[in-house]
Amino acid sequence: MKLKKVIRVIVCFFILLLSAFIISLTYHLNRYYTSTYFEQLLYNLLNTTTLKLSSLKKAYVEIPLMMLIIINVLFLPLVIRFDVRINLFEKKRKIFPVNLVKYSIFILVFAIIIGCIQIKVGSYVMHTLFKTKLYDNYYVSYDKDKVSFEGKKKNLIHIYVESLENSNFSYDNGGISKKSYMPNLEKLSMEYINFSNNDKIGGFKNVNGTNWTVAGMVSQTAGVPIYTKAVSNNKFLSGATSMGDILLENGYNNYLLIGSDAKFEEREEYFKEHGSYYIFDYNYALNNRLIPSNYYVWWGYEDRLLFQFAKNNLLNISKRDKPFNFTILTVDTHFYEGYVDNSCPNKFKDHLANSFYCEDIMLYDFIKWIQEQDFYKDTTIVITGDHLLMREDFYDADDYTRTVYNLFINSAIDTDNTKNRDFTAFDIFPTTLSSIGATIEGERLGLGTNLFSDKKTISEEIGYKKFAKEIAKQSNYYNKNILK
Repeated sequence: MKLKKVIRVIVCFFILLLSAFIISLTYHLNRYYTSTYFEQLLYNLLNTTTLKLSSLKKAYVEIPLMMLIIINVLFLPLVIRFDVRINLFEKKRKIFPVNLVKYSIFILVFAIIIGCIQIKVGSYVMHTLFKTKLYDNYYVSYDKDKVSFEGKKKNLIHIYVESLENSNFSYDNGGISKKSYMPNLEKLSMEYINFSNNDKIGGFKNVNGTNWTVAGMVSQTAGVPIYTKAVSNNKFLSGATSMGDILLENGYNNYLLIGSDAKFEEREEYFKEHGSYYIFDYNYALNNRLIPSNYYVWWGYEDRLLFQFAKNNLLNISKRDKPFNFTILTVDTHFYEGYVDNSCPNKFKDHLANSFYCEDIMLYDFIKWIQEQDFYKDTTIVITGDHLLMREDFYDADDYTRTVYNLFINSAIDTDNTKNRDFTAFDIFPTTLSSIGATIEGERLGLGTNLFSDKKTISEEIGYKKFAKEIAKQSNYYNKNILK
């Protein structure tokens, strides 16, 4: 066999290897993470400076690798059999008139097309070709004269629970499970204010640009989505006004506590630029010797430590003269399997179910601790999920509308209009402001509507399907005035 032919076989084999990888990876993404839009994949490629893959080993390496091996086992006989010019067994034997190079290129093109279909690249491209006037018609920019606080300003503790959705609750109370994975939170939801899409415990629906962690946090604090690009001219959404900006202007101190690296997905940049947040993340814990120098669990440090650090910080900052906005992001319930603390029982067969059950215990204990403190009477607690769980095989949800969780405890305002609402993450922004005593002229900020008011959300006004369709399109207003 000539050297040229050997090289051709090797090159074609690697083309088929790449094809197999594309098919297996995109199939895996589509099967397990269909709530993930192509925008998220692009955002992480274009914006993330720090990426930890250790906790995603099974999701991004093991399963695609297994499929890769299977596909290549199927391809290998074709590689050997279909080449007329290179026969590994008999020099002049012809079997089928198929050119190996053309065959390999065809498979690669086929893999790319199938991969694009799997991760919905087509939908993304189509959306970018169309423009929307949604922002021109509905976006409300911040005006300090139209947002005011009367009387004593309430503190805010906003807890974002990773991947928390209402599916985790029992069927009788609006969930999808026979046995509740989070019974304590389910109990609290019936005692305090939960805005619901039905007449039981419910929540808000996903739309493009809100359905991964930083996108969820931005949409709930600034009333706008983020897409493939959030940083322009070295600034993160420089035209947006966030919760942190408003509270800083009104004399609050802003804090962010997370057990992972705040640089991931540019979270640190967003919270520092919009509200001058004090950042307590994994690196802060290392630098201040709160954890050993070689300590690394799950995404940094686990939620057991996170809640302990939160208690210590709250005791300190509550003694200061200024009101505070203390934001917490948990991580134990992150897909694929979640992290279960050693202190928690294994009640369910699924590891992720036990992770939610464990989170429920720790979160409930933390809330009860807050309620025992002197500062609680002047504090509103908001609990929301950052987005839906990105593991599609976990719930049997064919006839069920999955929604992101929300709860308002000790709110400064009440309402009877909490059930059968149609709303999104954007509406959490003005609703949270209202829950700590702010009055909002017109009841709207960004693309969000104050749910404590009688005003319809944009989704209720024009319909969720139309709203979701429009939010996915390009907007000249967004690019010029928000992204800048």
